[in-house]
This record gives sequence, C-alpha cells and structure tokens, in this order.
Amino acid sequence: MRRLTALLLLTLFCSGPLPAELGSMPFLTGSHGMGGSWMTDRTSVLATAFNPSLLGMPLKNAFRITTSLMLNDHAFQLINSTGSDIKEYSKKGIDSAPSSLLNQLQSFRPLYQGGLDISYRGEGFGITLYATGRGQLDFQGAVTPEGSLFFDQDTAIVVGFGIPVAVSKRGDFALFTGINLRYVNRLRYQEIGISFEQSSSIVDPFNLDTDFLMGQAISSDMAATIIAGTFTITLAWRNWFGMGFSWKKYDSQWKVIDNNVKDSHASPSLDAGVAWTFRTLFGISTDIFSDTTIALDIRGFLIEENSFFNMIHAGFRTTLLHFLTIKAGLNKGYPTFGVSVLIADTGHLEYALFSEEMGVMPGQEPATSHVFSLGVLF
Repeated sequence: MRRLTALLLLTLFCSGPLPAELGSMPFLTGSHGMGGSWMTDRTSVLATAFNPSLLGMPLKNAFRITTSLMLNDHAFQLINSTGSDIKEYSKKGIDSAPSSLLNQLQSFRPLYQGGLDISYRGEGFGITLYATGRGQLDFQGAVTPEGSLFFDQDTAIVVGFGIPVAVSKRGDFALFTGINLRYVNRLRYQEIGISFEQSSSIVDPFNLDTDFLMGQAISSDMAATIIAGTFTITLAWRNWFGMGFSWKKYDSQWKVIDNNVKDSHASPSLDAGVAWTFRTLFGISTDIFSDTTIALDIRGFLIEENSFFNMIHAGFRTTLLHFLTIKAGLNKGYPTFGVSVLIADTGHLEYALFSEEMGVMPGQEPATSHVFSLGVLF
C-alpha cells in the first residue's frame, strides 16, 4: 500500500498499521497555498502544535475554531455518485454493474484529508484540541476491481510553553524557545484486496464498517526561533523522545478482538524554516499590499524514508487591501496556489490548489487536491 498524506474533515474517524509510523499534526490551514511552508508563521494560533517557541510572542487573535477539507478529483467523484454506485451494485454482484463504473474502477484513487481544531494561544502558553483524518481508497483491476483502504484519524490535545530567551532593546533581535507535549488517540482502518462484492464497507468515509485498530501515544517537540529584523529562523526537533503507539484491534461493534498487536513508532525528525517578511510589496503603499512573506521549510531530517526532494516546501504570500491574501508556492517540487478572504475582521475563508508527491522521487506519484477551510478568530 502506498504511503499517503491525507486528512479528512471529521471528529470521528479511523485507522490501521504501517511499518513506518507517521507523527501527528492538526490540519495546518493557511499553509497549503504556500507549498506547505508553515514553520515560521508567527501569527498562527496553532503554533502550540507546530512551533511552541512562537508562544513567547504576543498575538492579536488568541483563540480560533477552524474546520477544513481536502479532496482530490476522485474523492469528489466518490462523494458525489461513485460511492453510492459501488454500494448499490456490490450488493447485486459485479455482473450487474454498468461497464462505465467498472472502467472507472480500473484505476480509481480518492484521497481525502481534513480536520477540526479549537486553539488558544496566550503569551507563553497555548493549548490545541484537534481531530484530523487522512485517507486513501484505491481500486485497481481491469476485469474484477479490488479495493484497498488506508484511513487514519487522530484525536489529540497539545499543550505548549514558550519563553523569550533574549530580546534586544531596539526590538530588532529576539530569541525564543519552547516545548510542547502531545497526547494522541489514533484510529486506523486498513484493508487490502477487498472484492467488489464486499467493497461497500470501505467506500463511505463517514461510515466505515470493518475491523480497526486503536492506539495511543505521547510525544513532544522542542523548538527555537530567532527573529533578526525582517528574518525569522526556526529549528525544531519533532518527537524528540520518540512516539510509540500501543495498539488494540476492534471489530466494527467496538469489541476487542486482539490485544497483542505489535507496537509502532514515529521517528524523531529535525525541521528547519526561514522566512523573510516585508511591510509591503515592491514599495507599493501598505494600503494596497501588506504582510508580504517569502518562506522556506526543510522538514524531515533523520527520517530515513525521506528523500531531500520531499523535504522542501517554499511559499510566498501577500495581502491585498487588508482582506484578500494571495499565496503561491512549491511543495516537494509541485506548484501550489491559494487565496484567503478576511470576513468582518474575525472570519477566514480559504481555498488552495495543493499538489504533492506521494512517492519517494519526483514524478513517481503526484497528486493534486482542492483545499477548503473556514475559521473564526477571536
């Protein structure tokens, strides 16, 4: 089964085992249009989860609720009609299925991801509650399509602390450091080689009807951030003491059927990020362009499966007329675009076109998805 990076909007969702475990993050809205570069985002209320050192800085909006959804084209088709068609004809048998459906399922791979988060960021302290899901459904087969499913859902709480270590009198240099602690409950559904007649149990992301695993883990991140004039530089050590999941297997009725599932572990990683922020764009008045930023993240050092190409995330953003933010970037070499609208100084509505490499090397397994998010800041 190919490794995925996908998350679904929902607070109730699923999981299954992997040889190399993934860490846990909330759905980082705002970063997708910028190529997934989020490490140096000083204004994010989610800093508790991804960069606790930023908690040492004051923030105007300290509380937020956000919901997000990310779907590729096949996932739209799954939700719109294909999922209901599979349910209908899988009960009747493959001979009853129209040829158009069987042709579609010869190579059909919906990817879906998303999340819900409630976050508070104070000065020196922050807390985030989140639920994220990441799922991939894969149908293959020229004559008799078979389906495979991998779907994870995390429900987690993160608390973080950040302090200013050094701040210059003129305010043009500062060093912040921080640490967080994360508890994750992960559900996992994983099925491989499901026949067409049995596939109705895996095609509805909101109603999966099969065995699953449940695991818990505790992890921690440490980070340091330097602000030097218009530059922000961050170094973070993710899961620095490891992140081990202890699993139990349940049936679809939530009864334990196996207490001896092998543990899995997410490896520590070293991440670095740098951002260059301008008051305006090309010297144009700040009434027109403001909050212009160029950012670069290199994430995933120490993880053996990562190629350097897959570590690179670069992005650009600028705000037009103080309410419309335009974004562009490169995520693992693929272009991304986004736009965010500020509504009544508290609401954010965002869309992004996000491309990524699901394989190891460039061009191996590209995927493009549409990202939608709605958030309220207080």
